[in-house]
Amino acid sequence: MRLVALTAVSLALGLPGGALPGASVDTVALDQAGRLYLGEVDGSGERALSPSLDAASPAWSPDGRRLAFSSVRGGGIYVVGADGRGLRRVTRSPALDVQPAWSPDGRRLVFVRTVQGFREEIFVVGADGRGLRRLTWNRGQDLEPDWAPNGRRIAWAFTSTSTRAARPLVHTMNPDGTAKRSVTAGSGPDWSPDGQRFALSLGGEIFTSEVSGGGRVQVTSSPGAADTRPDWSPDGTEIAFLSTAGSAREQPRVFVAPAAGGEPALLSSREPAGAPSWRP
Repeated sequence: MRLVALTAVSLALGLPGGALPGASVDTVALDQAGRLYLGEVDGSGERALSPSLDAASPAWSPDGRRLAFSSVRGGGIYVVGADGRGLRRVTRSPALDVQPAWSPDGRRLVFVRTVQGFREEIFVVGADGRGLRRLTWNRGQDLEPDWAPNGRRIAWAFTSTSTRAARPLVHTMNPDGTAKRSVTAGSGPDWSPDGQRFALSLGGEIFTSEVSGGGRVQVTSSPGAADTRPDWSPDGTEIAFLSTAGSAREQPRVFVAPAAGGEPALLSSREPAGAPSWRP
């Protein structure tokens, strides 16, 4: 049985009632209505980490002991223990900090900050709040960063705002912001556990591709729906993602599908849900 961390729309912390299941259980975190939820991959055992900080974008630390998340009301990136205890503030944003992702050694967080005159840019900071550094200077949207499993590259999606027809493109760079490269069309890049492939969203569907951009494989087929924000399972066999498929209000819910393609299964009926994060 597996668990996933889910973000609904309102995060509450100070969890009364115990820690997460042991390492044999895979957990997914998601946010919905500003609250952080944890749930098993079969859809059972969903529970809230419970005071609300309007939380979103949960991300498990590499050791599975902590969650990083963003808070609109709190104005920054936070880290909390997997049992809901030990809440710490990592950043204080002059605008908005969102979409944190951990370095493989658990020492740093890459995230998105809104910058006046530039829109969204990529930053990195120590998990202790020290060493804040800006990595991108693009006049457009730099979003959804993710760290390679070997720690040597960061992937993200950039969309130029200079033309209405611009499409998001996956880029990679060194953790210090050097050696930037455009890889392939798509958004929401997530490195596979072996570092050989990306899961990404393209044209409203989920695909995987080699990190070079070749060897693309379609994972989902959801005509009329939007499939976004993929996240690989720790063993690389499945992908959790958001989809508006089957929602009467066209709101995203969390699904899981085989990484090689196949019928998706609904993980959480909560809507609108935020991007899922699979516990290592």
